[in-house]
Amino acid sequence: MKSMWPPSNLNPLDCRVWTHVETKACVSSHPNLNAVKASVEREWALISDSNLVGAVKAFRSRLEKCLAAEGGGNLKNDLYMRYRSNFV
Repeated sequence: MKSMWPPSNLNPLDCRVWTHVETKACVSSHPNLNAVKASVEREWALISDSNLVGAVKAFRSRLEKCLAAEGGGNLKNDLYMRYRSNFV
């Protein structure tokens, strides 16, 4: 599952995991972009598989709530455009 990095808009790891990584990696300021990247990669490597599994399991219910709230319109189109090769 760690191959799903970096997160995209429709990636189940986007909200839950990225927020965790960002919070840990940016606890202090960094002198340059390379230091930020190194901090993010270090925190990403420390995430347990059980935390990733939990994020993926929670994604479906989050997605279903988004579909219900939006009537499915934009989100369905976004999903189709991202994964359209699976529908052909």
